[in-house]
Amino acid sequence: MEEKIARAICKADGINPEWAGSVDPDCTYDAWENYIPHARAALSSLKNPTDDMIDSVYGKNDVLRERDIVERDFKIMIQAAEEGK
Repeated sequence: MEEKIARAICKADGINPEWAGSVDPDCTYDAWENYIPHARAALSSLKNPTDDMIDSVYGKNDVLRERDIVERDFKIMIQAAEEGK
């Protein structure tokens, strides 16, 4: 997920993710790899879902809504993405 986000940010900056990551002719990495810190920051900002995000799962008035479970599962998924899963 980290790579996917880094590539998207790189593209949004108008840079081809496959280009070399530096003007150095001996560069061994791609441009998208420069965006890994940005991708990590984006993932980190998603750790705590908003109320609207949680409400979108079951709706605001649904009696079956298990807010704690939804929030826990969301955090587990973000943590897995941060771990490269």
